[in-house]
Amino acid sequence: MKTTIKSIAVALAFCAAAFLTVSAIIESTAPDGSEKYIMRDYNGRIAVFVYGEDEPQEVFDVFTSSLPRGEAERVYKGITVEGDEALQKLIEDFTG
Repeated sequence: MKTTIKSIAVALAFCAAAFLTVSAIIESTAPDGSEKYIMRDYNGRIAVFVYGEDEPQEVFDVFTSSLPRGEAERVYKGITVEGDEALQKLIEDFTG
């Protein structure tokens, strides 16, 4: 009986871990399967993150405080884009 309970507990833990992993993958991708990104401030500079990640994928030599006020506010809030093409356009818009 104790072995059965342990087996069920291990199976439930495995299912929960699998569910959380799949949920994180789904959250970071757009409906069409492309990657989602967020551009936001990181230590005073513009940075790009894969959606849901804590560490930036790339940090740019552009100080957020040097942007026009409205653009800086957008970056502080975070700008979400879907797909590599949209990300490249956004990067070009902010880095020149």
